[in-house]
Amino acid sequence: MKYAIIGDIHANYEALTAVVEKAQGLGAARFCCIGDIVGYNANPVECIDLLRSLDVEVVVRGNHDEYACTETDFAGFNPQAAWAAEWTREHLSREHKAWLRSLPLEQTVNTRLMLVHATLDTPGNWGYVFDKWHAAASFNYQRPQVCFFGHTHVPSVFDKCGRVSVPTGDVITLETTHKYMINAGSVGQ
Repeated sequence: MKYAIIGDIHANYEALTAVVEKAQGLGAARFCCIGDIVGYNANPVECIDLLRSLDVEVVVRGNHDEYACTETDFAGFNPQAAWAAEWTREHLSREHKAWLRSLPLEQTVNTRLMLVHATLDTPGNWGYVFDKWHAAASFNYQRPQVCFFGHTHVPSVFDKCGRVSVPTGDVITLETTHKYMINAGSVGQ
């Protein structure tokens, strides 16, 4: 079965529909979302509704999802992100907020795959994985061979054996004895 891993949509409905169409055209049978469905852009409701209409295997909560569906203060957010989160709070229905709140911070998809938005060691603290040192902390909490994450918007692959590779083509070959953390990049930014 072919999965499409998407995330960091940030309420960009036009980008989301284009990515969904492309993934379906490439034969994706299921979708998984690594969080941040909302934030920054103008279509949070439409993005949530589209995701919910797909055959989504797993969706995890991102930091923008968290701030949009709770009364958490915006500590650590830049002024634009805080403004967008406040705007999003005002435009989501109670039902949309309840759905976002129901999303787990991390989730195992199957025996080989799991998802998290930020880090596995402290997923709700919204830390970033930009390098092998930050990836190393998450590897200690990773059960399946592959963990997809988001948050940085930067496509990257981290190998527990210490090698870092950035994909330059369409195919990444995984070695069965290694663990990987993979960031697929951002749909909406």
